[in-house]
Amino acid sequence: MSSQHVHILAICGYTTAGLALMAKKLGYFVTGSDEDAYPPMNKRLTSAKIPWANSHSAKNLTRWGRPDLVIQGNQIRRGNPELNAARRLKIPIVSDSEYFYKLTKNRRRWVVAGSHGKTTTSALVAWILQCAGRSPGFRLGTLPKNFETTVELGKGCDFVYEGDEYTTGYNDRRPKFFYFHPQIAIINNIEWDHPDVFKSPDQYRKAFQKYLVDNLPKSGLLVINADDPNTCRAANRAHCRLVTFGLDKGDYRAENIKFDAVKTSFDVLHNNRLLVSLETPMVGYHNVRNCLAALAACHSKKISLQAIKKALRSFGGISRRFEVVGEPRGITVIDDYAHHPTKVRETIAAARLRFPEARIFVVYVPHTYSRTKALEADYVHAFDLADTVVIPDIEPARERHLSALINSRDLVKLIKKSQKNVFYIPERSEIIDFVTKRAGPGDVILCMSVRGFDDLAAAIVEKLKSAPRRV
Repeated sequence: MSSQHVHILAICGYTTAGLALMAKKLGYFVTGSDEDAYPPMNKRLTSAKIPWANSHSAKNLTRWGRPDLVIQGNQIRRGNPELNAARRLKIPIVSDSEYFYKLTKNRRRWVVAGSHGKTTTSALVAWILQCAGRSPGFRLGTLPKNFETTVELGKGCDFVYEGDEYTTGYNDRRPKFFYFHPQIAIINNIEWDHPDVFKSPDQYRKAFQKYLVDNLPKSGLLVINADDPNTCRAANRAHCRLVTFGLDKGDYRAENIKFDAVKTSFDVLHNNRLLVSLETPMVGYHNVRNCLAALAACHSKKISLQAIKKALRSFGGISRRFEVVGEPRGITVIDDYAHHPTKVRETIAAARLRFPEARIFVVYVPHTYSRTKALEADYVHAFDLADTVVIPDIEPARERHLSALINSRDLVKLIKKSQKNVFYIPERSEIIDFVTKRAGPGDVILCMSVRGFDDLAAAIVEKLKSAPRRV
């Protein structure tokens, strides 16, 4: 236990709030601040009686007593008044990633990285370890249904990190995963993202190679997707044990993949021999790969197949990852975090596999001007499997103070090259009216955004419940 006072800037993020809860459990006095905070983590902090302010101010550095340490969350930008005040007061400052490592440096650290699927895969690894009786700790980017917390200290030796490739802070351009120093690493895939930081696909790939692969110890384990050329290229100079997985090739491969209304089943071959047959409630080929990644890493570290089978079968999924919010009037409303055209395409494909006869209505909120502009060509066919697409304005997020490089009207014009039923509707209330008046029993409304568009999926469910039934 410790009496140290830590003050966390940007405390309401999924990982920083989790860090706050973890530090409090260890006996630290925790305070913090944020701005424009939104559920669920702000509510969790309040219910845990952690003092925090919903604005950044130099006064926060003395509001609850002078802190011994200031932890800088990733969302903090240059000129932040609290950060400047901490420097004037000569209070030590570390990033949240550095502080996580401080709390876990005596653990066996697993890092799951990649452009897509890292949240699901890291949660699945943690759940496999839990089912194996290992009581792991973990740091995840959002809420897993099996644990219902983003960060858990755990009692065992294992600690699982979701390894984000985004910058540690505005003043530290190295990826967050650089600071976790894993002994075991998984790379699901490498596809150019975050063009505000990585100016080319090559620069993006090299970040994984330099800051993750090259830093693994010789005694470590690297598990990679053999179907992804960029991942294979990043791993080509790994000096530790290398294990591969994939649908087409790899040490661990999936065959006989079958989807039905409630589950996905498949066989796993290890070195071309049947290893195990598995079932999972998750849907989509991308989730088969996520399962393979988790299995390959855990099986390679001698976790029992019995624990792996139990974990995959009972895995509850992740908040806002193909999450069914409700099924009012026979209409399935799904909320998802997809914000990259590849993930958009895969998520719609998963909906088509799970609901083959449904009309699929998609509401997609583009995220950041830089990503939308850099990847605009990839959006042309991202919505091909949808029946109707609605796109509101781009969510600028951290780029809200910048000039728009592209707007949603431009994006709609592009998508119309392959998908005629695409509409630009900027107002949230109009979107709700649009989809609820058109969807009927057996249809699917799939909402995709980073911040949830003010709980759009839940609002659609409530509208469908209250609207008069059509005769």
